[in-house]
Amino acid sequence: MFQFIRNWLDQRILQRSTITSAQWAQAFGSLPLLDNLTADEKLRLQELAILFLHHKVFEGAHGLVVTWAMVEVMQPKPTDIVADPACGIGGFLSAT
Repeated sequence: MFQFIRNWLDQRILQRSTITSAQWAQAFGSLPLLDNLTADEKLRLQELAILFLHHKVFEGAHGLVVTWAMVEVMQPKPTDIVADPACGIGGFLSAT
């Protein structure tokens, strides 16, 4: 029963992903390590990445509390390049 609910929720998350095919193509193109993956393996990697990013929690370092006001002040655009010295993914910047 719980596995059914989890699978349903995961499918809902995957269907609502905002990552485009062009963005996936760019990601795969920039990582030669992934060239030998089959189409099924690439699809599974996409699904795992989407689910990981969905459940990722962004926390500030050294007591910094990241707020939506910070995101609004920065007004990030999908084309912006962000350097994250804390080795995070900058997930809060991609929020819609």
